[in-house]
Amino acid sequence: MSTDLFDRYAALDPADELSAAPEWQQSDALVFLAAIDERTKTMQTDERTTMRIAGPPRRQRRLWAVAAALGVVALVGVAALVLPPSNGGPASDALAVKDAYFAAYEAGNIDGMLALFSPGIDMAVRDVSEDQDWWGSLSLESWKQRYVWQSAEGTVLTTPECTTSDGPEGDVIVTCEYAHHRYPDILVGAPATSSTLTLTISPDGTITQWRDVAHFPAWVTEGPLLSWMIQTHPADAHMVSFAGTFNSVEQARERGLARAEYAEEWAAFLEESECAFDDLDCMRANVAGSG
Repeated sequence: MSTDLFDRYAALDPADELSAAPEWQQSDALVFLAAIDERTKTMQTDERTTMRIAGPPRRQRRLWAVAAALGVVALVGVAALVLPPSNGGPASDALAVKDAYFAAYEAGNIDGMLALFSPGIDMAVRDVSEDQDWWGSLSLESWKQRYVWQSAEGTVLTTPECTTSDGPEGDVIVTCEYAHHRYPDILVGAPATSSTLTLTISPDGTITQWRDVAHFPAWVTEGPLLSWMIQTHPADAHMVSFAGTFNSVEQARERGLARAEYAEEWAAFLEESECAFDDLDCMRANVAGSG
């Protein structure tokens, strides 16, 4: 693999916002990948997305505390993001790219993830359950909206377990088993959505193909949360749903932050009313009683 990839991440700078952030927020998990390859400028905006910095401090503290207790977040230090040239061969180099991908998400740096993609990357998502097997293509803009939304919402990507195999023309295929743990699920103790991520990584260290397969049951709190929103905040019920796309990256971020705030209110309601998250009758009775 060319050392160009590693040179692109050799210089790291903390996000500007961190200098003014409280101590609990100034963790190694918020370092940013600073060097972006020239060719990726057409794929990105100039914004630097930060995970949870724009959200209220209470939500940020609670998310990190819950995630850490579940053992699904490994705080990423500077050393974990610096990618020195590897002597381990193509498979080792490909795994370093995979590490950079997940480290960038943990740092809230969606543009850093985009920098790992080739300009013509082939992207698709797949949902698999007992009664369906659905594939859908994904544009770079749609992908960015999804992951900006996830970051703002507080979704945690669990530590992946990955294997490698040989692909065509010197490519390496990295297959990872991991999970998306949505913030509402974390708050109410619901299970994460297991997924299989497949990255095809070229000899120059760029990701040329991205596939993510979600295994059901998934989004187990989506219906109960929406039902509660319709009863308590009908005008804003659309703010907690994920329809698959947004009008812009900024709208994705706003919706993610709003969903997180309503999820906290919902979780507090469940705790106070002693309702299970999927007990709709209990929720209806307690909403009616409080009204």
